[in-house]
Amino acid sequence: MPTLMIHNIRKEYFELNLADYKLTFDDGLYSQYYYYPLLERLDTEMIFFIITSFIKPGNARKQYDGEYLKPVKSHKYMYDAFINENLSHFMTLAEIQQLLKFDSVKIGTHSHFHDVIIHDSPPKKPTSQWKIERCAYHPETMNPRSSIRSKLAFQGFELRNGQVVQRTETVWIDYI
Repeated sequence: MPTLMIHNIRKEYFELNLADYKLTFDDGLYSQYYYYPLLERLDTEMIFFIITSFIKPGNARKQYDGEYLKPVKSHKYMYDAFINENLSHFMTLAEIQQLLKFDSVKIGTHSHFHDVIIHDSPPKKPTSQWKIERCAYHPETMNPRSSIRSKLAFQGFELRNGQVVQRTETVWIDYI
């Protein structure tokens, strides 16, 4: 079965035959929880990849009741998270726990930090404002071949020989 990766869910997605896919959801967004009543009808495997540092306590918010949410683009919800320290676009712990009650749902870690670094490779596309502000980016000081890229890392663990294993402190410091 092919896999379809989804970030922020939009009304138009429900016009597609989503049941033909294994669904993966990126970033642990509230919209993914909000639309779960529609998704659970699909009878397909769903994996929600969560940015673990964005999980915060809080009650489960409302779910779909006939009203569609206005979609939020990734550069907006990442700007709110990193620059404004507003995590309202992401699921709470209670919402993740509710999703775990369903047999078709699995939770995976997307990363612990969904942060950015200055990388020695040319930009693939224009740099989002949140990345510029996050890195205190000054074009005049950067190598023209450099870009700001998302850096995924989960402190303390790494994938080695197909296994998730604990990193030593030395390896973690070298990685940073």
